[in-house]
Amino acid sequence: MGSMKIAVWGHPYIEFPEGKDSQKEVNSAFSRMAEVGITMYFAFVAVGERLLFKSSLIPKSGKDMLSKLVEAGKTAGVEVHPIIGFGDVSPLYGLFPERVYKVKFKGEPPKWAERAVFKNWLCPSWRENRELTVKVVEELLENYDVDGIHLDYIRYPNARPVSAQYPCVCDACKAQRLEWLGREEIEEEDLKNQGVVYKELSWRNRCVRETVERVKNLTEKRGLKLTMAARAYYLTSAVIEGQDWVSWCKDGLIDIVSPMSYTTQFEVFKNLLEEHLMLLKGCVPLFEGIGRRSSAGVLTPEGMMRQINLAKEKGLPGVTIFHFNALTDRDFELLKNL
Repeated sequence: MGSMKIAVWGHPYIEFPEGKDSQKEVNSAFSRMAEVGITMYFAFVAVGERLLFKSSLIPKSGKDMLSKLVEAGKTAGVEVHPIIGFGDVSPLYGLFPERVYKVKFKGEPPKWAERAVFKNWLCPSWRENRELTVKVVEELLENYDVDGIHLDYIRYPNARPVSAQYPCVCDACKAQRLEWLGREEIEEEDLKNQGVVYKELSWRNRCVRETVERVKNLTEKRGLKLTMAARAYYLTSAVIEGQDWVSWCKDGLIDIVSPMSYTTQFEVFKNLLEEHLMLLKGCVPLFEGIGRRSSAGVLTPEGMMRQINLAKEKGLPGVTIFHFNALTDRDFELLKNL
């Protein structure tokens, strides 16, 4: 299939539900991946209350799906990278309510504030959250013969509607502001002060980067890859959320980056892809993220291939498709002939 590589994000709990999760069935799915040229599977092994790997550090019950994924990957020649991060992909989701990103509202809270992901988002400002996340990665690498770690939600909550307008008021965030602001909370008027915004974003980026650096140290020592799903809108989302992925790539912390450029509009995808090429300037393999079926809408198989072919024309080494369960027989047929 030429030099273009294909990776996929996958939800094992959807693709291999109870009763359809035997090793034979998992092997069959991975065999099909390999047949159409899919070489990497980025696995959501923790989503909300679900935990799909064994851990002595996490007091949650769940089935060990990761061992089956690893075995199937080795058999088919498909790399398996379990996903770790903050937000609802954190294995620690729901365990430490005192250490989540906290928001103070004037008046009635908006509807988005009731979404579970925002109510349970572990705040990276807590040293304990960062350290335990790294320890989980270390344990995971000791227990499973994976090919790498994939970072997702490795950031603070969405800039809009959350972190750009509502700076966190958890104890860890309040404590660090005392050192440079002289008080615990940022007021609405403070957000008009560029110096205040700079200090707040610098702190966020420092906390998240520390986590990335420590995970990179773990993967590098073992000769494994550190890959990541990045926010597509760099300046208006990623940097505000503490996810300066461009700097991480330039500093050698990330081995493959997949900005999540999910859109059904070809020109929007093209503009994002060209911006990412400009930002990275070839410093790391760019596997542009394509949303076959996502919150941004549903692409046709032909629409997906149009985006893949543009990435190929621009010289990208690969793309990452969201998500494996969205692919149909027609998608597999087109991928096989890429």
